Amino acid sequence: MSVARGWAWILGCCLAMAFMGCGPRAGGGGDGDGTVEGDGTVTSDASGLVDAGTCESNCDVEGDIVCSIMGTRVKRCSAVPPDCLRWEVSQDCASQGQLCDASSIPPVCFSPPTCSDGLLNQDETEVDCGGGCPACSAGADCLAPEDCESGLCENGVCLLCAPGSYRCVGNWLELCATDGMSWQQDTHCDMEAGVGCDAEAGACHALTPLGNDPSNPTGWYYQFAFFDSSNSPLQGNIYDVDALGNYVFANRDGQHVDVYEVTLLDSDGDGDLEPNQHPDNLDHQGPIEERVLTYIQTYDIPISRLAAAELYITTDTIFYLGSGAIFGFDRVTSAVTSIVNMPASGYSGSYETMGFNEVSGAWFFGTRDREVYSYDALLGEWVWEVKYPNLAGSHMDGMEVVVDPNTGTPYVYVTDMTSDFIGQYREDEDGKWTQHNLFQYYQPQGTVVEGFGFGTLNHFWCGGGSALYEVGGGDLSQYTESFDPTNQ
Repeated sequence: MSVARGWAWILGCCLAMAFMGCGPRAGGGGDGDGTVEGDGTVTSDASGLVDAGTCESNCDVEGDIVCSIMGTRVKRCSAVPPDCLRWEVSQDCASQGQLCDASSIPPVCFSPPTCSDGLLNQDETEVDCGGGCPACSAGADCLAPEDCESGLCENGVCLLCAPGSYRCVGNWLELCATDGMSWQQDTHCDMEAGVGCDAEAGACHALTPLGNDPSNPTGWYYQFAFFDSSNSPLQGNIYDVDALGNYVFANRDGQHVDVYEVTLLDSDGDGDLEPNQHPDNLDHQGPIEERVLTYIQTYDIPISRLAAAELYITTDTIFYLGSGAIFGFDRVTSAVTSIVNMPASGYSGSYETMGFNEVSGAWFFGTRDREVYSYDALLGEWVWEVKYPNLAGSHMDGMEVVVDPNTGTPYVYVTDMTSDFIGQYREDEDGKWTQHNLFQYYQPQGTVVEGFGFGTLNHFWCGGGSALYEVGGGDLSQYTESFDPTNQ
């Protein structure tokens, strides 16, 4: 145990015992007596006196000052008339959140060392850091790698980075200086040249597909609802979709966004609403509960781009991927605002999809060639992030960023137009992207994807031209729904 943690433990125990009145107590001998603590210290009554007739000395030299046994008080050997010496409390250290320092002459109350006292003490390697305290920043003294935030301790000094190593900051490839104390911009990776930043390689180069191909899925999901003109109030062909609460928003033709309410029925009559119940879902096996689709209203939005422009919905705004920018349409005033400009060139294929990271506040877009970019607001540029493999489809046609409610981790979900797979990607703390899972329909349905949105019933909703359908559940649900890990 470090000195800091040891003092904290001692102080906590002592204060708790002091405040709770722990330890034996005994009367001093009659009316007017003080209370005698377990270490012999007298706590006087309201009069401040001890009954001299029953007083028994428990110290030898008047004026001696020592710490109480528990270290929570300073006590003094005091004369009690006519002829008695007793320990009495001189200072109550515990009431001040302190301890008695027996090494001081005379003993006094003091504050034990902490990791925020502005002093170099305990086993710290620098003031208030290192040792048992939080790790130190670059330039501080150190004895071991764990003393440093970077994990790099060279010649007794914490480094910021390993000399000669690289990192990516947006599209900039940065090089760690020879002294390990700073990052220096090395190369700007040019999107127009079709290259992105690669810290491991220390170079700019084209992205290669990351993750499993469809031959090796890691999980399954199911289809729960399918609506078309024959069984629903769909207003026309559906391209991109998004969802908010019980409402699905569908981009019909690039000019109109239709709003539908989804109602889940207890169609099996068991008294529960079970959105994940499916005949093939062993975790929630049973008949699919019926969904009812109700048309609510239409927003007229001249998107001025392809009819398949993507949507992202909030309580007051419809964001859409329009011509040259991401725009926001105010659902109350109908005012349109440009949010962020799209890159003029440099990416592979036309931009096709859009997503928003609610944790970082970053916008994403994806291309037909399955490349994903994010917008770095500080640098004011789009950054090439990850490319995913062909998921047995003709091109990319769906992307959503969904935050795991259990861990707070944002995942990027991608899918192709003519496939039955959903790829799940995340960016780790070191800036590297990984494919976390590749999910597949339990039974492929073969319905095309012309848009992809998440929300209602904690499922994904897809526009499929003349159809609107719902997928999810299964292995996907552990990342999209809150759950109690003790009940899994």
